[in-house]
Amino acid sequence: MRDEIWNTFAQSIFYHQSEFGDEEGYKKLAERLQKIDKRTWEPGATGFSIFAAAPDQFEPILKNLKAAGLNENPRGKLGTRDH
Repeated sequence: MRDEIWNTFAQSIFYHQSEFGDEEGYKKLAERLQKIDKRTWEPGATGFSIFAAAPDQFEPILKNLKAAGLNENPRGKLGTRDH
């Protein structure tokens, strides 16, 4: 990969650390994603991943994602595009 391509892509990667049960951490993630959306040409085009979560953590993760509004697609129905 060319350095210029990697450098551009690498600037868009960030790490957000929080505990699965920490509702405030999800709110901070939502705020961070909203700030990124304001800087990009396509709001809602950001993504995030949760790695290495044990099955007993799924429920609190999903509840906190919903509480922070991170379970919704800002562009409407999942998989739809405006253009």
